[in-house]
Amino acid sequence: DDYNIQGNVSSMMMCGEDVYFGMNDSLYHYNFSEGKEEAVLSDVPYAQMLGSIEGKVYFSYAGPELDMMMTHMAEYDPATGRQRELQGEELAGNVDALVGGGHLFYIGGRTDVSARGLYEMNIETGTSEKIDEYAVGMVYDEMGNLYYTACDSQDFMSNPVTLKKYDTQTGEISELFTDSMENMGTILRANGDGIFFQTGIQGDSSYALMCWDPETETMTEAAGGANIRYVPDCQNNHFYYIVGRKNDDGHIVSSELYRYSGGGSALIANGVESEIVGATWDTNFQCIYGTDQLGRSATRHIVQEIKWFDRFICSGFDDMFRAAVSFIKIAPMHLYSLSCIIKAQNLKSR
Repeated sequence: DDYNIQGNVSSMMMCGEDVYFGMNDSLYHYNFSEGKEEAVLSDVPYAQMLGSIEGKVYFSYAGPELDMMMTHMAEYDPATGRQRELQGEELAGNVDALVGGGHLFYIGGRTDVSARGLYEMNIETGTSEKIDEYAVGMVYDEMGNLYYTACDSQDFMSNPVTLKKYDTQTGEISELFTDSMENMGTILRANGDGIFFQTGIQGDSSYALMCWDPETETMTEAAGGANIRYVPDCQNNHFYYIVGRKNDDGHIVSSELYRYSGGGSALIANGVESEIVGATWDTNFQCIYGTDQLGRSATRHIVQEIKWFDRFICSGFDDMFRAAVSFIKIAPMHLYSLSCIIKAQNLKSR
């Protein structure tokens, strides 16, 4: 390991050679070239890194009062070392936020299963501007478009849901198609192939991954069948999924990784004796993927591994949550992962 730190890590984000992460109620910065680590902000419990815009870092956190039902959003300027609080509406509850193309979007906080307001945070004024009244989910396609599912009321499970496109350059909102939430499913990703959705109920073996083509206005099944799972691209904007095999307890114990592109699927990795939960490509177009594997101990630890073209990179243990390797990030010839331990691994030495 070139860099290894332990603590209560809540999230991480990489900006070139700079790594920002929330740990022990503080915001930390590490520069790989300088080998320097420092706590840059304090009193930001459970910091969740959102993204970077024009060199400034954006994150959310639970306030100093530790009110877990209230989300705070803030900006950190590395040039001045200052923190600026952003004043947004509907920040009570579970806030869904993303940064894309120099924009910060969020869906208002939820304390139940409901649609909430969709907002863009005005970075200059530090205040929020409402885009739509009732939004369910959103993705950004890196071509200046925000796609989101919306409803006419908070109750999106019982009422029709519409896929909309928000053009960040013109501010124009277009309605693309309308269906029930059951048929449309959860919006996952948008790229040059289309907008992807997942239908089915978690725990059921009949997931279907669907791709809607804006040009032909048709929905196509990208993958479907038993034990299909969407796998997030941790750094780029490709669409991955796995076909898994379960044991008698219902846990995926082996999987095959596929990438969907150009109307078809290509096998990326097979014979993986665990569940793949994150994947991406390095600059040499070699696949790096992360897995969660149930341990054999009585406490059922989860062994988390990261592999580079089927070569073992590193592993860790996490008996609290299963999200570590879905946060894989790559810098020039270095790979980062997140769990209770942040690791940076020099791929040249492997």
